[in-house]
Amino acid sequence: MLDPGEECEDGNRVDDDGCSAQCQRTTTITTTNFGGRVCNGDPSEDIPRAAVRYPSGQVFVAGEVDGASSCGDLRGFARYTALGDPDLSFGNGTGRLRPSTGGATIVPTAGVLQQDGAVARMVIAGRRADGAFRVTRNDIDGNADTSFGVMGHATADFGAPRHAEPSSVVNLLDGSLLVVGTVEEESFDGTGDVALARFSKNGAGPQGTIVRDFDGGHDRAIGAVRQPDGKVVVVAESFAVTDEGHGPGGLVLTRSLADGLTLDPSFGTGGKTLIADGPCLGEPEAVAVAVQDDGKVVIAGLTLCLGFGHRAMLLRLMPDGDVDLDFGTNGFVVDPWFDDSIFAGASALVIQPDGRILVTGVVLTNDPAIHSDFVLARYLPDGKRDPTFGDVRPFDVPGASQVAGRVILLADFSSLASTTAYIVGPVFSPEKGYDFAVIRHRITETCGDGNVSDGEACDEGSGNGQASSCCTRYCTHVPDQQSCDDGFSETHGDRCVAGTCAGTVNPTTTSSTTTTTTTSTSSSTSTTTTVTTSSTTSSSIGGSTVSTTSISTTSLVGSTAPTSTSTTSTSVAGPPASVPVTLPPDPCPTFGVDKVRCRLSFLEIAASCAPKPVRRRAKKAARTLDVALSSRRGVGSGISKVRNQLRGTDAKAFQLFGKGRLSVECSVGISQAIGASLSALDELGVS
Repeated sequence: MLDPGEECEDGNRVDDDGCSAQCQRTTTITTTNFGGRVCNGDPSEDIPRAAVRYPSGQVFVAGEVDGASSCGDLRGFARYTALGDPDLSFGNGTGRLRPSTGGATIVPTAGVLQQDGAVARMVIAGRRADGAFRVTRNDIDGNADTSFGVMGHATADFGAPRHAEPSSVVNLLDGSLLVVGTVEEESFDGTGDVALARFSKNGAGPQGTIVRDFDGGHDRAIGAVRQPDGKVVVVAESFAVTDEGHGPGGLVLTRSLADGLTLDPSFGTGGKTLIADGPCLGEPEAVAVAVQDDGKVVIAGLTLCLGFGHRAMLLRLMPDGDVDLDFGTNGFVVDPWFDDSIFAGASALVIQPDGRILVTGVVLTNDPAIHSDFVLARYLPDGKRDPTFGDVRPFDVPGASQVAGRVILLADFSSLASTTAYIVGPVFSPEKGYDFAVIRHRITETCGDGNVSDGEACDEGSGNGQASSCCTRYCTHVPDQQSCDDGFSETHGDRCVAGTCAGTVNPTTTSSTTTTTTTSTSSSTSTTTTVTTSSTTSSSIGGSTVSTTSISTTSLVGSTAPTSTSTTSTSVAGPPASVPVTLPPDPCPTFGVDKVRCRLSFLEIAASCAPKPVRRRAKKAARTLDVALSSRRGVGSGISKVRNQLRGTDAKAFQLFGKGRLSVECSVGISQAIGASLSALDELGVS
């Protein structure tokens, strides 16, 4: 029998007696389907777009769902307990709800938790059929707050006929709300602008709107964050639009003053900065942004590396907009996540209180055990993989053939003994279409016996009550460059460097890690999966062996208090040379224009799984090549056009993938074909 406050049964009636350290569920995976109709012969689409975690622990998710008698463009809410299970006290015992749209079609695309004293509510921004930003405020039960705006709604109209879609909602320092998104012509001719609208904390307004056009090209807002001083950084993609398609561009960051609208001239050049060169091929692609306590901005996304496909990417900027060259390699971290990754993309990140960076995203590998999964990774403040976290952790959603779209990451840092991460994203199966998926994963942070003794701020096992000797592996209580203890008896010169205690190890060092995972599942409309993980790490240091074991299970039988000691360290500054591009047998000629033609035909085949805008761009690249070859002016300008069109195809595919309209498998096939085509073009030696 579970006592109040307990998450599992340990036979003890004390609610904080260590049960959570010994038998708390490590991972819970839940999927939610809204039971919508099959639309136009396609499976239903229930796609989460925004999520928040309430102070009470519940996770509230808003998204786009199909209705019982309509296709798409409806709001759907789902609520989950702190353990990640469907909250059956919500939505008449179902855990899900389709709220009224208030007379206008509203599709949620962004949200934020608004805290007003003891009252917490979710502010949701979305697109409306008439091309305006629409903002609502809902309580934890999904009820609309009619005191917000006008009868519960606030609207910012950017002029018809325009398509307007918010991507972020930011709580400004004075309590006001800033909604950031993209507006573009209904013709979707490839031109878009970044749009901002400010409302009072209760929805009055808009108190001001701004549309920013960067050099007349296509601009799309990615995300926005508030720095500690109240200034707001907006991240957008921007590239030139030419007759040939995708022209030069990159990431554009702007910073506004505390009002959210006025550009800050001390940032970059006139309030904006351009990041045109990525760590691999072309410009970096951003998906999410977060800010550190020191004002540095961290961007998560992916980059196309020629010969390796897409790789997860992190980029960090100084508070003034300059690239932070002390982070990763020249400001970038590029990580395939797994040796046999075909595709890896970072979709969301959270900065932990100690400066470490928790990242989630999606991966596609050749390993049948992983294939298409959500993942969780953690990095140190300098961009290296966090050795105490271990390997990147994949999460396989039962019944789903693939994961897709933009992923949301929430985290609970309230416990010193553990961090709880919540991954929210869409999953796809041929039978049901797209569903909401919520993964709750507990990361054990204790480094001792699981008991926080008097005087300790965390646990190092000896119970001596000395905070200065507690968890010093993270230098929690030790200043930078001061001596510390990294936990290994045969290291020397241990010092705190950038928040991590590190010493010099004797030359003879070996390390091995073995992980065994057992999963049991049950399926229904709402599916819950409990995962038990056992991890053993052994390290031989100077002839002495350090061995630790971590076991987490829902039963106390044979359970052992977990520890989190690890000696595995991985830092990936670029794509590993051992990862090949997985392409079908190549019947193409070994060199020349015919090889380019052949590779472009592969691209058309690869794009056949994509929506029309991608297929059209792929075909146009092949036609442009033929026109160039027949031109009397030579092939030089034509080759340049083909390159731009290929990059435009990749950008459009990535954009649709981010919206959940393109599967990982389809996106990977397209990027591989584009990489092969660009490689064949480079072999021609024509610029």
